[in-house]
Amino acid sequence: MLVSLKWLEDYIDLELSAEELADRLTMAGLEVDEIQTLAPKFSGVVVAKILSVRPHPNADKLSLCDVTDGVETYPIVCGAKNIHAGDVVPLAKAGAVIPGGYTIKSTTLRGEKSEGMLCSEAELEIGDDASGILQMPADMALGRPLQEALDLGDTVLDIGITPNRSDCLSMIGIAREAAALTGKKMKMPDVKVRESAQDVSLLSSVTIEDADLCPRYTARLIQNVTIGGTPVWMKTRLEAAGLRAINNVVDVTNFVMLEMGQPLHAFDFRFLEEGRIVVRKSKPGEEFISLDEKSRLLPENTLLICDGKKPVAIAGIMGGLNSEVKEDTRTILLESAYFNPASIRRSSRRLGMPTDAAFRFERGIDPEGVVRALDRAAQLIAELSGGEVCRNYLDEYPAKIKAVENIPLRMDRVRQVIGARVPAREAVRILKSIGMALRREGKGAYRVTPPSSRVDIEREIDLIEEIARLYGYDRVPSTLPSVSVSETETIPRLALEERVRRLLTGSGYSEIINYSFSSPD
Repeated sequence: MLVSLKWLEDYIDLELSAEELADRLTMAGLEVDEIQTLAPKFSGVVVAKILSVRPHPNADKLSLCDVTDGVETYPIVCGAKNIHAGDVVPLAKAGAVIPGGYTIKSTTLRGEKSEGMLCSEAELEIGDDASGILQMPADMALGRPLQEALDLGDTVLDIGITPNRSDCLSMIGIAREAAALTGKKMKMPDVKVRESAQDVSLLSSVTIEDADLCPRYTARLIQNVTIGGTPVWMKTRLEAAGLRAINNVVDVTNFVMLEMGQPLHAFDFRFLEEGRIVVRKSKPGEEFISLDEKSRLLPENTLLICDGKKPVAIAGIMGGLNSEVKEDTRTILLESAYFNPASIRRSSRRLGMPTDAAFRFERGIDPEGVVRALDRAAQLIAELSGGEVCRNYLDEYPAKIKAVENIPLRMDRVRQVIGARVPAREAVRILKSIGMALRREGKGAYRVTPPSSRVDIEREIDLIEEIARLYGYDRVPSTLPSVSVSETETIPRLALEERVRRLLTGSGYSEIINYSFSSPD
């Protein structure tokens, strides 16, 4: 998993170098394979403000702009159509270098002097939008280097997550580990959803036909969304994690998946027949066209998300082309669900679709985290698209997933397994730092309940492993096991054999073992 340190610092004040953090994570069982440094591919580009825009006297498709960096004013010739007086934009001044190795020079275009270049995000390679000049917040400090203003430089850790640690397939999961290792406090994102008067239950519904394969399905309806670009801060975080920006709705679902570890999906509500969701298994001979535009014959018993008449997604793996969010989408149904890990693993292998969502579902996600992730995504979509979130959410939970509770923990057993005398107070602190709830049951005895996100914690030995790795394997003394040796009684026949063997070998004989040969028949 690729972990952006700038993104990680949204949840914890690290005060560690990348190398120090990598070493601590590795010693705690989260092996850091590589440390990558990301830097913008441009220099000399600053934040500037357009003071005036007027037509170029000698070219219909060009404009003349007066642009200031807060100190000086520069004449700029520009061909973009989306510029206006008062816009805050990137200015590549003379001497600046932009991606591709191009150096900006003062020049004359159609008889008018131009002392720089206004840039799109595509020209700076910080996004894909080449339709016009990048528009930035009006309160940005003029003259500030663009890479600082947009917080573009970053360091990324490539962490190998073992199959049992699905809780660490998220930024919050890694932040929780870092907090436990450093003693720092976590800062969880503030999730608040402003709801409209329209009740979702009047517009949509959810039916689950197989509760074993889909124990829980939640959804929200968001109306009046405007599909558009994604802000640079979110794009840079997605790109640091290896994902490409698509649009403000799809990018939010990917962002929340990376942040909280909960895969989500957005459907264009107008394409959902009867406005409802049905979770069922596939039928013999059923075909489906997924978002990658490939038609697939679905293996029997593949779990599907359907509307009133047809499949619209392969559950936990990929959505369908027939309900894709497009530029003219106005209402979306946002899905957040818990699917049976074995079912998703089987379907993903059969279909050859190892998606990011399937990777998380097949390892097990937090069944109690689906609503929080749903609300977080709804909050961000409303903020970035202007959408209105309908009142309440749909929540079908027919097969309540039983939580693991009251695991016994004995401190004498902890010392026996680890081989070190870990103080009880330290062991309690360690377990509490990763969200465990403890109840004392006597001297050196506790009952421990892990958080719902730790699907790998089931037994006492699992708790002891957590104590050992966070206490520090390097603090456990290296000692050889003590072995008691007692004198054994000599058997006369064996003593005679040993004496004869020494006499014969001392006289030049060699002792051999003859293996019997037998026919292959």
